[in-house]
Amino acid sequence: MKKSLVAVGVIVALGAAWGVASWQTGKEIEANLDEYIAKANKAIKDKYPDIPVTLTAKDFSRGIFSSDVKLIIKETKKSGDTGGEEEELVILNTIDHGPFPLSQFKSLVFSPNLASVHSELENNKLTKRGFDITGGKSPVTTDTRISYDQNFDVDLAVSKINYKEDGEDLAFSGADVNVKFDKEFKNVKGKGSSNELTYRKGDRESIVMKGLSFDSDVAKSDDSYFYLGDQNLSLKELAVVKYSDTVSLKDLKLNGTSGSKDNKLTADIDYSLGSMSYRDANLGAISLKGSLKDLDATSANTLMASLEEYTKLSESMYTEDFDDAKMEALDEKMKSNALSLFKYSPSFAIAPLSWKNSGGESKVNLNMTFNALNEESFKALEHAGSFDKVLPVLVKEFGFNMDLSKPMLADLVASAMQSQGMDAKEAKEQSEQGVTQMASMGAMMEVVKVTDKAITMDLKYSNNNIDFNGKKYTVAEFLEKYDQYGVLSDDSSDDESYEEETIEMDPNGDVVTFGEEAVTFGEEPAADTAAPAAQ
Repeated sequence: MKKSLVAVGVIVALGAAWGVASWQTGKEIEANLDEYIAKANKAIKDKYPDIPVTLTAKDFSRGIFSSDVKLIIKETKKSGDTGGEEEELVILNTIDHGPFPLSQFKSLVFSPNLASVHSELENNKLTKRGFDITGGKSPVTTDTRISYDQNFDVDLAVSKINYKEDGEDLAFSGADVNVKFDKEFKNVKGKGSSNELTYRKGDRESIVMKGLSFDSDVAKSDDSYFYLGDQNLSLKELAVVKYSDTVSLKDLKLNGTSGSKDNKLTADIDYSLGSMSYRDANLGAISLKGSLKDLDATSANTLMASLEEYTKLSESMYTEDFDDAKMEALDEKMKSNALSLFKYSPSFAIAPLSWKNSGGESKVNLNMTFNALNEESFKALEHAGSFDKVLPVLVKEFGFNMDLSKPMLADLVASAMQSQGMDAKEAKEQSEQGVTQMASMGAMMEVVKVTDKAITMDLKYSNNNIDFNGKKYTVAEFLEKYDQYGVLSDDSSDDESYEEETIEMDPNGDVVTFGEEAVTFGEEPAADTAAPAAQ
């Protein structure tokens, strides 16, 4: 009996402690609500000055375990503006107090939190249309858990839609999104999905989207403009019909990864499309892998800051307050930032771009590595004039490889012809003939190599020399042979007084002199430890 009384006493004590703690949380929320609203309005004004909205709170009602409050978003009218009826977007909020908000138990969350907030829209004149097409439900609802260290975990739900009116039909399965972030919005994780959206207008126009999903895990540092990390997007099907035209895309995937190490930005992208069709003609599958490496992180962030400043300054360009001198100084700063992007000799690559169908697979690979540019190299670029002078200053290495499958090309062209109504047999014959003629013309011009099954091209550039399909040229020799119209060989310069200089290179392909001045390109400098690295 005594043990039972002790157990009951403990439960009562814990319950009382929970009640007191919850009541105290409610008091703190009420006491600090005006401060929260003021901070929110300041953030809106600072970050989005062109959005004329104001946030207010009213009808706060505090209980022991929960409180209710309305948050109102309305347009901020300019002084003297009395026209138009003022409309309000009203958000109804139920705040379950910590340390153990009752509403989070249904999500099987048992950890202590400051509060859990359920939010939905109020049905008023502004939102009535949205409630009508969702069967009387709030078009959007959120459930937000706020931890004691002010991390946020938000579940957002978009309601199902069934709408039919005047020959239009919209059906939406709804969507679910979860976002987690810290109080400074530096670390952000998100994921979401939606099963299907269908829109039809009459019998001859429609859009169908199925199986949309995404996930993201990114972060940024105090001094960075860039969120870096992993981001993925997928779509099972997208079909668009307009009269007799039908386009269908299936199994679309986009995966991106970005990061920073030793003050160098890197990014990789992987894109794939499982199948693409037009008017029921299968055009095949496409994939692309790309990368960007060794872009100077400090310069990239400084350039973004300068661009932001440039945008603000440009708004006053045609007013009396415009500062010409400040704009000129900003232009010079942006030029310097742009040059510094190349500090670590960055590179990008497409490896490969692939197109595959029932006839085979064609691939293209491209890669380019830039020299490390500075003020001297920019001067060289300004006065280089002709392409063969610009190339060794700007580019350290370049490669392009093309391997086209003749059966694949013929199949692609035949499918396109059939989509326009041509007979399959005739389309096959004409497509094969067309591919053969194209290959023969390329071989005659010595720009491609042709075999029974493939059309290929291979170009490599380094050390001011070009290897093109196995034959070696200097840049000047290559231009003389292939630049028949002189598009890239123009020696004209904007500065007629500038004397053309000789460019000398070392065995590694780096420019060592421009005229009489020593200029260093391509040599990677030591990492700048004083410069903050992007995260």
